[in-house]
Amino acid sequence: LKRLWFTPERPWLSFSLSRERVLPKFGTPKGVQFREGGIDDLAELIRMDRDAFPDLPIPTPVMRTNIEQGERVLLATIKGDVAGMALYRQADPGEGYLHTLAVDTGHRGRGIGAALTLRVAKQLFAEGAERVDLKTDDDNTNAIALYRSIGFRHVGAGRDYRRSTDPGAIAAMAKQAASGAMIRFGGWR
Repeated sequence: LKRLWFTPERPWLSFSLSRERVLPKFGTPKGVQFREGGIDDLAELIRMDRDAFPDLPIPTPVMRTNIEQGERVLLATIKGDVAGMALYRQADPGEGYLHTLAVDTGHRGRGIGAALTLRVAKQLFAEGAERVDLKTDDDNTNAIALYRSIGFRHVGAGRDYRRSTDPGAIAAMAKQAASGAMIRFGGWR
């Protein structure tokens, strides 16, 4: 095959934390304070996201829209500077979702990620979530160890795929498919 209709992307693992699970007791890292964030923190959120996920940053308009539509932000600060962030939401009744967790490069390894994750889980549980779900890249060993240490269970795995939205590329693939030169995965919407 010269080309697939869908291009495989990074593989991921899915984790879930049940409300019934006894959460570990991690102290707040020394000098760290927490506060809710929002649109006013967008530039700092984008900076931290690009630092933590340079290959897959959230586009600024997408992050803005997510926050405007109810995604919540929890920030960890040290002397007023943002040291870590968590983006989360109550996806459906009874289901919380931790979308993004990032800690500034200079503050990693101090327990900030664990503290943010626990605070998000406790907040979502207090609001009625029965579980908190998340996904991470399958090679993100530090995050996987963190989530397991908190009590998250591995519940699934998968791989994201993308397809071209370029009209020329779509026409070329359709032409190849018509000649029987391709295997077609899924359908266009």
